[in-house]
Amino acid sequence: MVVATRARFANTVRRANLGKRVQFLSKISRAILATIASMALAVAAIGISAHFVPVSDHITLIAAALAPYLMLGAPVSLTIWAAIRRRILAGTAVVLTCAALFTQLPLYSHNPEGDQRSSATIRLLTANLYLGQADAASVVAEAATDADFVA
Repeated sequence: MVVATRARFANTVRRANLGKRVQFLSKISRAILATIASMALAVAAIGISAHFVPVSDHITLIAAALAPYLMLGAPVSLTIWAAIRRRILAGTAVVLTCAALFTQLPLYSHNPEGDQRSSATIRLLTANLYLGQADAASVVAEAATDADFVA
């Protein structure tokens, strides 16, 4: 009876130690996931803010050009925060995901009626003049008849 009790106690201790090790690894993996989610959330916030900030220099131009891709960090962050059960941060990621969808979905929707008030059709002429050796008269004639803007 005493031997059986010691064996059970030893198994219980081993399981308890194993549980602590697994819990410790789980804390490390949660910390890594939290770091990744935080970075994704920050990148998404930068992308959303770059969508609304006027372009004034090269950095804001690059951020505005990359904004749709930077905003993809919001749903990634939402998924990670929800997986590790951080409700407040997951809520923040939900708000950023909705903001990203609000800014990007109109760019991908098609209006079959073609609202003429919000868009205009222009004709742009670009010409490679080969360092001044092209026929200028033909370029001017083409621009006068078929182009709204010449670049």
